[in-house]
Amino acid sequence: MDGQKNLTLQETAKRLGMGRNKFIALLKDQKIIYKDKQTNINLPFSRFVDQGYLTTKNSSWKHDVLGEQISTKIMVTTDGLFWLDELIKKIKLGKAA
Repeated sequence: MDGQKNLTLQETAKRLGMGRNKFIALLKDQKIIYKDKQTNINLPFSRFVDQGYLTTKNSSWKHDVLGEQISTKIMVTTDGLFWLDELIKKIKLGKAA
């Protein structure tokens, strides 16, 4: 991403003036992310990854009993931050009207 820092959903929510849980609920409601039934984790729909708005970051660690564990975080790109800001503004205007 040319040195630009992607943001976590929590960081994005804060920048957009929302709480994390409310923000995640909005993303699910707008069909931007979904909870994977097999892994029980939130993932972005591929079209938003393909458009450059969201990405994922995987990390792993070794658990003494369970072995290697992998976590996946949804990350918001700079373009995604601006896109989400505009989307939220449109939603608020729609509710206000």
